[in-house]
Amino acid sequence: MRPRVVNFQIINTPIGYALIAATDKGLCYLIFGDNCQQLENNLKDNFPDNFFSKNLASIQKYTQLIDRYFQGQENDFRFTFDIEATAFQWAVWQRLLKIPTGKTLSYKNIAQSLGNYRSSRAVARACSSNPIGLIIPCHRVIRSDGKIGGYKWGAQRKLALLKLEKSMTSKNLTLL
Repeated sequence: MRPRVVNFQIINTPIGYALIAATDKGLCYLIFGDNCQQLENNLKDNFPDNFFSKNLASIQKYTQLIDRYFQGQENDFRFTFDIEATAFQWAVWQRLLKIPTGKTLSYKNIAQSLGNYRSSRAVARACSSNPIGLIIPCHRVIRSDGKIGGYKWGAQRKLALLKLEKSMTSKNLTLL
């Protein structure tokens, strides 16, 4: 694979810093953390042999929508992606994209919807390998017992995202 240019920006969000990265083909990385240098190192470790640029103009459309999301404005994150995955990961991620804002499903529910009744752990692994958190909403997947379960960027961030999304959907409710 020939080297490509990966444009990125780090923004501050209510749940910590977010690193957003894209190539000319689409969004390739969205991760959260508490330290900008660690996020940048993580990007470079995961995209070896590429060129990196802080080209803000090429990332602006992504950062604007993420800012709107954290302001409580529901978004339709319809981006083109430049990510690689196994067939199973793609199937899981496609299913996650169908979970409505403010709703959750269990790892078991996802496995069953894919016809793999015993693959809850594989679904959890697919969620944890998601390179574009928030956009592919792995935070909307919880344990079958209703507990929050794991999250690549910490349970506190997962809880904060779910709480924010609940408030988004409750604002959209109207009384008849």
